Amino acid sequence: MKDIASQLVLKWARYGSEYKIPTTDDFTRLTLDTLALCAMDYRFNSFYTDEMHPFITSMVNFLHEGGMRSRRPAYMAPFYRADEAQFHKDIEYMRNLSNDIVNKRKENPKEIKDLLNAMLKGRDPKTGKALGQETIIDNMITFLIAGHETTSGLLSFLFHYLVKSPDAYRKAQEEVDRVIGKGSMEARHLNELPYITACLRETLRLQPTAPAFTVAPNAEGGDVLGGKYGVIHGEPIIAVLPAVHRDPAVYGEDAEEWKPERMLDEQFNALPPSSWKPFGNGARGCIGRPFAWQEAMMVTAMLLQYFNFAADDSTYNLQIKSTLTIKPKDFYMRATLRDGWTATKVEQSLAGSIRSEGPSASSKPNVKQVDENAQSLTVLYGSNSGTCEAFAQTVAADAAAHGFRVSKVDTLDSAKQALPAKEPVVIVTASYEGQPCDNASHFYNWLETMKDGEKVDSSYAVFGCGHSDWKQTFHRIPNSINKILEEHGGKRICDMGSADAAKGDMMSAFQTWEDEVLWPALRSQYGVESTEDSSAATSQSLSIQVSNRRASRLRADVSEAKVLSSSVLTAPGVPVKRQIELQLPSEMSYRAGDYLAVLPINPRETVHRVAQRFNLSWDAMLTISSKSNTALPTDEPISANDLFSAYVELSQPATKRAVSMLIEASKDDNTKKELSALMDGDFNALITEKRISVLDLLERYPSIDLPLGAFVSCLMTMRVRQYSISSSPLANPHKASLTYAVLESDAFSGQGRHVGVASNYLSHLAPGDMVHVAIKPSHAAFHLPTKPEETPVIMLAAGTGIAPFMSFVQERAAQIGAGRKLAPAHLYFGCHHPEKDSLHAEQLDRWEAMGAVTVHRAFSWAPELSDGHKHVDTLIRADAPLLTGLWDQGARVFVCGSRELGESVKKVCLEIAKSRREERGADVSEEALNQWFDRIRNERQYSTARNLRSLPTLPDASVDTFRQQAFEPATPALLPRGTFNHVPAIGKWFLKPSSKNSGALEINRSYLSNYASTIVPIEITNQDNFARIEQPLSFFLECVYSHPSNSTYRSRPSRYFSAFVPGAKAVRKSKRQRSDDFFFFSASTPLLAPPTANVYLAQASLSDLPKGLRDDVPTPELVLKAGKGDVYNSSIWLGLAPTYTPLHRDPNPNLFVQLAGRKTVRLYQPKVGHGIFAHVQERIGGSANAAIRGEEMMQGAEKKALEEEVWGGSDEARQRKDACWEVQVSSGDGLFIPKGWWHSIKGTGEGMTGSVNWWFR
Repeated sequence: MKDIASQLVLKWARYGSEYKIPTTDDFTRLTLDTLALCAMDYRFNSFYTDEMHPFITSMVNFLHEGGMRSRRPAYMAPFYRADEAQFHKDIEYMRNLSNDIVNKRKENPKEIKDLLNAMLKGRDPKTGKALGQETIIDNMITFLIAGHETTSGLLSFLFHYLVKSPDAYRKAQEEVDRVIGKGSMEARHLNELPYITACLRETLRLQPTAPAFTVAPNAEGGDVLGGKYGVIHGEPIIAVLPAVHRDPAVYGEDAEEWKPERMLDEQFNALPPSSWKPFGNGARGCIGRPFAWQEAMMVTAMLLQYFNFAADDSTYNLQIKSTLTIKPKDFYMRATLRDGWTATKVEQSLAGSIRSEGPSASSKPNVKQVDENAQSLTVLYGSNSGTCEAFAQTVAADAAAHGFRVSKVDTLDSAKQALPAKEPVVIVTASYEGQPCDNASHFYNWLETMKDGEKVDSSYAVFGCGHSDWKQTFHRIPNSINKILEEHGGKRICDMGSADAAKGDMMSAFQTWEDEVLWPALRSQYGVESTEDSSAATSQSLSIQVSNRRASRLRADVSEAKVLSSSVLTAPGVPVKRQIELQLPSEMSYRAGDYLAVLPINPRETVHRVAQRFNLSWDAMLTISSKSNTALPTDEPISANDLFSAYVELSQPATKRAVSMLIEASKDDNTKKELSALMDGDFNALITEKRISVLDLLERYPSIDLPLGAFVSCLMTMRVRQYSISSSPLANPHKASLTYAVLESDAFSGQGRHVGVASNYLSHLAPGDMVHVAIKPSHAAFHLPTKPEETPVIMLAAGTGIAPFMSFVQERAAQIGAGRKLAPAHLYFGCHHPEKDSLHAEQLDRWEAMGAVTVHRAFSWAPELSDGHKHVDTLIRADAPLLTGLWDQGARVFVCGSRELGESVKKVCLEIAKSRREERGADVSEEALNQWFDRIRNERQYSTARNLRSLPTLPDASVDTFRQQAFEPATPALLPRGTFNHVPAIGKWFLKPSSKNSGALEINRSYLSNYASTIVPIEITNQDNFARIEQPLSFFLECVYSHPSNSTYRSRPSRYFSAFVPGAKAVRKSKRQRSDDFFFFSASTPLLAPPTANVYLAQASLSDLPKGLRDDVPTPELVLKAGKGDVYNSSIWLGLAPTYTPLHRDPNPNLFVQLAGRKTVRLYQPKVGHGIFAHVQERIGGSANAAIRGEEMMQGAEKKALEEEVWGGSDEARQRKDACWEVQVSSGDGLFIPKGWWHSIKGTGEGMTGSVNWWFR
């Protein structure tokens, strides 16, 4: 096995990082050669030829035709004579090859223990007979096919999931580094890789490569399945494993997600019988399971040891190719040798002769070089939609003009652990829902998990893209990259540049940064002079020859879909909205709520304008030559129509650089003057907001003599546009519909019409036309609940925002049609007029009649027809009682529409929440309400983009799980809810409320009074004042005790506060003020407004308490057994909500258990938290060296600044909060906080809150 695996490793090492790995093909070579060598001592030598071995070709043809034959009636056979002949030819080849192998073994016997010798020499113990030659050949073909196909599919799926899951990838690679290091893989290592084992199990759960098997009733009378399906004796029943393996009852609501942690040994062994069956069933189960498992384990470990992997196409969505087994279709990877490895050292390591050290092999340049002696430059990008990639290509195209040679233009993932040290690096990236782009996730994960002392010896510059409507995540990823690189020793070349998509023209912002900041800084730092005139007009690196031949090119990142129908949904007098239905490619699948990305073509009128402006004939052919890398087709003829229709954006606003180019190309003084005025004026208002394109300016100023190459060079490449799918795959998995608005209006510039590129392209398609599309999954929260029978659904939309909800309701209708009884669903929809644009009204009425949805409409032009409601927000305000009832049942809320709709809906939700909280006497401050709203978004009950990360919950509370998934990897985690419900203090220290209308717990004064003389530490917080005192427990009980007769709190400030606040005396409270607020003033301070003081028994060491109280909170087994069993300290925390502990970090791991009430905890990784703390200290002029919770954090400027940074609402605080984990804990819950993780804690709700924690090692 290792022999063949080594061949694969060496191939990828020698081909280098630019090799586009045909993943399934190379894994097929691997598994076929491994099986042949191990089972038959025969070498196919598949890695020594470019073509697949003929056996593979014959096998694939045979399996494909076998499947087709099974679907064809017998009378069709005469029409498939050629296919039939090839079918038998393929069989003949496989049998002849197997026969040759058998004969060679017979002629040259070998005394080895392999499968072939077992078949040749074995005898039936009862009859004494041997297998005949034909039977041996039959079995050899079976083993060769089934024995390699499934394993190659497993490895292909596994690496697809790994490159899509940076955190799991990191854990798997760290496990390999920890167990194998840089030594040679040995058999003993296989049992020391539990995480890789879990990865393989989880892969087979989601993608069982043999996806079905049959069973049949043995009883003569047959059987009844599920109490309602009768099956006769011997009737085959197909078990469809992908469905079995996704059962939410077994695997939870996230059963569709790839999560290896659920398959670690303890959880895996606890699975119900028959819930994981990828190796088949019973006597017909896979006999090669141990062989395949050992091979997959070994190969995975070896590949992760030597390489970093990234998907060749970061936008790739899994597609399935099915023959006898299933495999990923068209999945390609690239492999970069990890730091310290070269191909030579890998070869030596595989032989076990060295422990490799030293630098890694450099990547091959993938762009055309201009001057070998010029200063080299690396350009890296993270891009989902193509914008950042286009910017990166722009840097590469401009480099030569500034005296630089681009050595590499590649994804950020390609530079994981391999940032160049000897040349500057330019990084262009964006945030996607607060997360890194798909092809930057591994790079970012590497940065985030770098250890203190790890250095980056690179000079770098960062440009970030984002959309300011998403304030919480705006530029989060580029900002973090910019900061982390500097923290680890990177040298920042210049200030980070940024662009805001909300302002409409990111290219202009990028080019301004490039021209005015980046290139001047690079030239200055490296002493480089421009190698040619780098002015806007002459620095373009494109030249174009015109010829008269026609050609066409296809895009590789999308597939062709066929238009089935296209229709208008609106009446005249309102903006046009349409629906288009598409026949998807057979391998394309989607879920309700997903997007369809469309690669559009520019409107004919716009393309014709280009042809007219540059005097191009209808059949003009263009040949593009480029000195540097470009996404355009080069060095071969392409028609002008194809180029300007399919490859470039013609309607994007002109950039400042483009206008400078026009000024230099103009020979007319008046034109120069007018264009210069645009540059000197408010460029954003005059050009960007009016969406005036370069083409618009060329038509406005016909005297400008701009070369065609210069025009093309200033255009962005064509990007895909995403639309929500408005159909459900349950209705037809091979069809998808889009509901969209056609954008066409008077141009803001006053110059003609503004036409939306994609919407107009779709609107002109007719049945039978082909369109290039790709499925883009929506974020995890924007899908229907996994338990539709139990979970109500609330949908809020306006206009074409109804699209995803049409897919939701259609899915519910299909489920109801299949006999399922669903929880209620309500759709709130806003439009202009019921007879103008009430989209899909008839279809929704039919679905409403069958119980799939209840529709509520608001008509802005005819409110009298919708009970006076013009908009959705007033509709839901009126239905507050209904909606709150659904909310209490766990309803999921979905919103789709404009930003205005989102803001108005949020406003009403907060109003309703405030009213309900007032009824309960809960905190209704703006901060508390926003915290509530953040929490419901974080918990996916309200499906908008998250700005706080969910904390993972461990699958169980066993010591092994806790150690493996939390303690050892130093990862914060929530124990399963209620793990510590058994702690005696929960029942002894607290009482249920005496008032039926209150849910707040009260302190059990009767029990705790037994320890009244115990001295405890108490914190008194009074707005800006803070005091930490030691008092008997009786003092604390008096302050917080709730009298059972009237549920009012006794407050005796004159008696108790005088002990530490000179001159304090009581102030009578008004009836409206909360009874648990203390009012006092002193000789030195004026009267304080409520709430004026909070009493908190904080950080009382458990060891200082009487034995009776210590026995009430026994040390958990997790603390004693997960680590060394060394308990550093333990503390008790008691107080009336709200309580507050500011941002700090602990010197040891911390197990935090909530005894009563609720607390919200926010956590930050060590480096992120330190950055926040240091930022606060810089603001207030303090020291950034504090490590633990101290008095200085509890008062004055430091308290205010820390609270604002972590819990506040400033723009900067909101950006920081996106790197934050948040969790709410209630009575009986446990939370693990690793050493060094920064955290802040707030007691929320009403009544008593109590906690205990253990710091341990």
